[in-house]
Amino acid sequence: MALLGNLLKIFPIVRIERNGALEMVEKVRTQKKALKRMEELMEKEMTAYSEGVELALITTPDSLLAEEFEQMITKDESQYPIRHALIPPVIGTHLGCNSVAFCVLPKVENFKL
Repeated sequence: MALLGNLLKIFPIVRIERNGALEMVEKVRTQKKALKRMEELMEKEMTAYSEGVELALITTPDSLLAEEFEQMITKDESQYPIRHALIPPVIGTHLGCNSVAFCVLPKVENFKL
């Protein structure tokens, strides 16, 4: 299945729910459309935190796709700090090269347990 997805240039967009379950949001046909859709989803998530947010960009090492996505989001959202992290090798093995994820986090000073 993965080979067929690669040949057809299908990019799955997956969401991790609060309980840790994976949810398939949608499958997008091209890399550019996948990045654009991720940007739209990020903007939607940001509206949930009216007191401010921080963004986290989580990628595989040397991901060119991550650089492109970061340029897209900093163009419009430059007032938000962006943290960077690497996808752990065990997870990266399953995801493959050029994997990108993002998190929208409430500002730390506004976060209450």
